Amino acid sequence: MKDKWLELTMGQRILLCLQGFLILLFLILYCTLGRQQVVWYQDSPLRIQTDGAVTTYSGKVDGMRATFTVSPGPVVAYRCGDREFGPYSSVFDPTAVPSEENALNVSNPSTLVGVEVLDSGNTLFRGAYVDVGSTFLLLREDGDLYPMVKITVDNSESAAAPPVSSILRMALAPEVVRRGSFGAYFLGVLLCVVCAVSILFADALFRFHLSFRIRDPEDAEPSEWELAGRWVGWLVLTILAFVCFLIGLNIP
Repeated sequence: MKDKWLELTMGQRILLCLQGFLILLFLILYCTLGRQQVVWYQDSPLRIQTDGAVTTYSGKVDGMRATFTVSPGPVVAYRCGDREFGPYSSVFDPTAVPSEENALNVSNPSTLVGVEVLDSGNTLFRGAYVDVGSTFLLLREDGDLYPMVKITVDNSESAAAPPVSSILRMALAPEVVRRGSFGAYFLGVLLCVVCAVSILFADALFRFHLSFRIRDPEDAEPSEWELAGRWVGWLVLTILAFVCFLIGLNIP
């Protein structure tokens, strides 16, 4: 292995060391940031902090600092950048559940929970929700499905406000997951290993491939085009590994 190292150019040595550096750096990040418990809101991880009976979920949403504060009631307040929304209160009310004749969108109406969501005392939503496993649906009191995502046109203030589904999820204690995905980390490690092997054994791999096409591959010498292609491949593998590592830190 020492002979292999001495045969490498300075650029190849730097790129080879970079593979090990990436693996070690992201292993540390995965063991720290990747083990953080978070909840997800609009594809953004929110960190969890608890102070007595008050729970705070904070992070960045669309590049702005965002915070959900959930206090007993449950009461949910939301702040995004310099704008504040709420407080939203949730009142559980069995009389808000749609009748079985109207609840045609739900296979098992007994799973419906009646609720009224208020925005500073004004009714924002009245109806019921279904929260079974990965299924979360909202039905209005008349039985119609309530949109899970807000549709807004040219109204940045309204667009920044959380949808009713998110307000209820925060009030009901949202699903908590770990931030990191070790599957993506191991894929990044695999790409780094492939890149390192291709750097250390570039000539051997070159002649191995030629052995299926010519009689004397040992006498062949790589062209300038072949050498340039190697560098392109190494750089692409390094970039892909880096992207995999980054993605893994943001996927639950």
